[in-house]
Amino acid sequence: MTDTPPPRGHNLPPEEARVNDLVAVANRWIKERSVLADQETADKCSAFLDQINLALKALEKQRKDEKQPHLDAAKAVDAKFKPLTDLLEKAKTLVKPLLTAWLQKLDREREAAARAAREEVARLAAEAARAAEEAQKAADVIGATVEAEAAARAAEEAQKAAQRAEKAPTNLQSSMGARTKSLRTVWRARVTNHAAALWHFHKHPDVIATIERLASAEARAEAAHNKGISTIPGVEFYPERTAA
Repeated sequence: MTDTPPPRGHNLPPEEARVNDLVAVANRWIKERSVLADQETADKCSAFLDQINLALKALEKQRKDEKQPHLDAAKAVDAKFKPLTDLLEKAKTLVKPLLTAWLQKLDREREAAARAAREEVARLAAEAARAAEEAQKAADVIGATVEAEAAARAAEEAQKAAQRAEKAPTNLQSSMGARTKSLRTVWRARVTNHAAALWHFHKHPDVIATIERLASAEARAEAAHNKGISTIPGVEFYPERTAA
């Protein structure tokens, strides 16, 4: 029996305790030996890095070992459902164009109705203008004025009907309980000049990151063969030596 309390973290899993120990040692290295003064210290630092690398490999192996049963179970679930979802996705792919074609037909009919409504508005507006002009010349001013006002009201109603026709969505409302279907507009881009488009986006972070990734890959693959000389415009290769 001892009165000495157990060390902090004594009940942690072995891998977590090992990591904590290594991190504690690393902190001491950083605080106490921020600069290596001699070969003996450098050798100790190298040996300590070897311990970290071994711990990393052990953790990675343990992670993979513990994860593998879950991956296998997930693959089994995917294998069970994939044939079924594939069938439904294919069915959807083949049937959806039928509905799209029908909705496009309805859309053309709606546009034709809206166009006819606009033409009717123009006709009635012209008729109302003629009626108003004739009312000024008619012997029966009151009767002609009433007719002109009626023509103006007809033109106004036609205008409202045309506006409703313009705004009406192309929907398919099923009487069988199906969800209402409609056409939707999806804007897409077709690149017609890649160089011009690249120049437009050349300051975008994603473009910059992609260029740097491609350049780094090229440096790793070609620098040794080209004696460090870059053949990529705007890119230079440079060596960087780090501890393995």
